[in-house]
Amino acid sequence: MSPSDISERLLTLSGVGKNYHGVSVLRDVAMDVRAGEVLGLIGANGAGKSTLLKILSGLIDRDGGTLTWGGKNLRHGEMAERIAIVAQDSQLCEYMTVSENILLGNYPKHWGIRLDKRSMINRSVELLKTLHIDTDPASPVSELPLTKRRMVEISKAVARNPGVLILDEPTATLGPAESADVLNLIRRVSTAGGAVIFVSHRLDEVAKVSDRVTVLKDGEVVGTLEGARISETAMVKLMSDRELRPNRRENRHSGEVCLSGVELNNDKLRDVSFVARSGEVSVLTGLAGSGRSSVLRAIFGLSRSDGQVHHQGRQIHKFSPRKRRQIGVGFVPESRRDGLFDNLSVLDNLASAYMASGKYRGIILRRRKLERLAKTLIDDFGIVLDNPNQAVSELSGGNQQKVMLAASMALKPSVMLVDEPTQGVDVSAKADIHELLRRYCGDGGAVVAVMSETHECLSLGDQFVVLRAGEVTGRLDYGDASNATLTRLAFASGGGGAILAMVEDVEDNE
Repeated sequence: MSPSDISERLLTLSGVGKNYHGVSVLRDVAMDVRAGEVLGLIGANGAGKSTLLKILSGLIDRDGGTLTWGGKNLRHGEMAERIAIVAQDSQLCEYMTVSENILLGNYPKHWGIRLDKRSMINRSVELLKTLHIDTDPASPVSELPLTKRRMVEISKAVARNPGVLILDEPTATLGPAESADVLNLIRRVSTAGGAVIFVSHRLDEVAKVSDRVTVLKDGEVVGTLEGARISETAMVKLMSDRELRPNRRENRHSGEVCLSGVELNNDKLRDVSFVARSGEVSVLTGLAGSGRSSVLRAIFGLSRSDGQVHHQGRQIHKFSPRKRRQIGVGFVPESRRDGLFDNLSVLDNLASAYMASGKYRGIILRRRKLERLAKTLIDDFGIVLDNPNQAVSELSGGNQQKVMLAASMALKPSVMLVDEPTQGVDVSAKADIHELLRRYCGDGGAVVAVMSETHECLSLGDQFVVLRAGEVTGRLDYGDASNATLTRLAFASGGGGAILAMVEDVEDNE
């Protein structure tokens, strides 16, 4: 549906503002949402997107301005009746079934008392069929792959029959193929007449699926792109006042082997082997569910595995994660919820990581010493905040990611394991994080990084290990890697050497 075909304005915002502790985070926001369209909503971390979404979903009230629905003013309590949001972090009950999750809070009952399971299944089947989602409604959510879980969350929101559906980073944890399935679902929802607000840092996906794109910067709307004007270059320019430029990879020199995994096996991995050398970035990539994160968890001792892990020539046996951290293995998890204490300050997060490592000497907590350490890390890692005592939950996603990196790198590990280090951050923060990892390698460290986006893999990586279904399907040096090669290997199955030879033959003939 083209923008010119869209006339009905469901929701209109005018002069919307919000202040926190005397600081304005939204100022005079004006925008509209139209029936049957996908409205992309983008902006750098800290632009005000999260605050705006909380206002639209009724989680917080605005300090000024008006919201109207079909020309009628909306009060704060009326938002949730018309607008549904699918948050970036999963809100599903994993040990309940698909149908129980979809109809949660609205279960059909016999005579208003006993649960009508047959009606519940039938309603879920009808909704899943309408959205073209091939999932058994009786399956526990815990048994579903990540893509299907995301689709179930969207189905759960659609079941409420909202006028506007907000999707906050719905593809952030998915690979290209899985993301395409979610984008197709988004388009089906809008084609059926619903309005979708699509929030994402993946600008190529925003450009692909959106009818219009509204850009926030520093709490204000700085422009709306429409139709042929939508492009990654135009979006980046509005967000950051600079042109989109290709990433330039500097030549790096590899050193000695710092870390190696030999035939790692568990319920998610089969004979996975790799090496990581000082001075280089080793990228583990593949589709969601391929076993990428499982490799890092096995190396760091968070999950059991057969096989061997060697660090600087020494085999690591049954060391705990804390012991592995002490011998020089750093780890940054995929989820910020797993790597940060949301209810604590930036200072306390940095200090707690340092103290837990066993490197803090003494029995008395010396606050000034920890404050000096925190200030040094904040400056070195370019963390933008009001003061070190600010709650880490109040920082933008990019700055929270930098806090996690700083907390781990402060211990001066010889190797860093980083799982999706730029997930859910804007283009500027992504460039900063790349630079931090390059600087670390330049100082002789080794990085093992799990990454999904192939162009980012090629921008940062020196060598690549591609996995599918827990098996290695290919190993590539930087000079042999390409977007096509990484993508094809991600879809391959078994026999890495044979698959790589086949891909190279195909590319030679292209």
